[in-house]
Amino acid sequence: MTRRSLLLLAIFLLAATSKAALSNPPPLGSAPLTEPTGLHLVVPMDPPLVFDLDSGRATRIRGVRTRQHSAVSALAVGDDAVLWVDAKLYSVRRGSTSAKSIGAGWEIAPATGGDAVWVKSSSAARSCVLRRIRLDGRVTRQPRRIDCSARLRNAGGTAAIVHGGRISEPLTGRTLLRAKNGIWAIFGTQALPEPRSHRPLILTDLSTGQHRSLPWPSVADIRDEALPSPSGRTLALSFGRFITNDDEVQFTDAWLLDLGTLGFTHLPDMPAEFELKRSGMEWSPDGRLVWLGWSAGRRVAALWKPGDDRIRVREVRIPGRDAGSDSFVVWPAGA
Repeated sequence: MTRRSLLLLAIFLLAATSKAALSNPPPLGSAPLTEPTGLHLVVPMDPPLVFDLDSGRATRIRGVRTRQHSAVSALAVGDDAVLWVDAKLYSVRRGSTSAKSIGAGWEIAPATGGDAVWVKSSSAARSCVLRRIRLDGRVTRQPRRIDCSARLRNAGGTAAIVHGGRISEPLTGRTLLRAKNGIWAIFGTQALPEPRSHRPLILTDLSTGQHRSLPWPSVADIRDEALPSPSGRTLALSFGRFITNDDEVQFTDAWLLDLGTLGFTHLPDMPAEFELKRSGMEWSPDGRLVWLGWSAGRRVAALWKPGDDRIRVREVRIPGRDAGSDSFVVWPAGA
């Protein structure tokens, strides 16, 4: 075999290996999580519960009514949580395992201030309203009519109304920006409209209208989550790929965007096999990234602290029925 043939064979094998690695990345993390985390997770199982990540103890949240095959999701609101259960809303204060019914609605998003949620609900046939409900159940804004085709979105912890290509704030109805594909995240005076696959990310300054084009950083095809860190200095972005061929697996690929330098950092152990529709990512209050979901057939919790060279993973067993949501809320233990 000639030298040229050997070189071509090596290039072919390298390309084949890279494609296989992309189609089938390893499970999420291979470094075990052995040290205490000091974290509790509000998990929207059926029934919903608070899960102690260190002891493995699961405590059912009292006061929540579920029925067979209920749909349940969880939303962080300030220091606390709101559960959406079959369009009924319940607030759960940090450190508590008791819920309070606060109303009903089809779509919810956290309100500024951390003590209330925006709620979109139906008022009559072909009529919808928008309300602001505190976690104690008080309605603090008179319900106002809203087009039923408008969507109330949780854009990275900030509420936004999406109607056609117009993105507006719920409180005043003021237009924030126009984005054909919708909104991915709003953080301070910055926003990321939903990007198209492998197209540049367009960072928009809401106060000036200026745009900055950032490269699509991932090998993955779709955008997934965009989460501002508690410090507000970084944005955690996850991308993913669904199964397209029988020999492929779903995976997640997480990056950090420094909002000062606008530089990307690829998280260690990424990309990793992850069931996207049954798994999620959240920040802890002290600035650690937490994953909860399914990887290689195991339910796992994973943690990464900025500066660590690995993602630490622990297999967990959480009782109850999966209720159709990848959401969860992170609390410090003992709060």
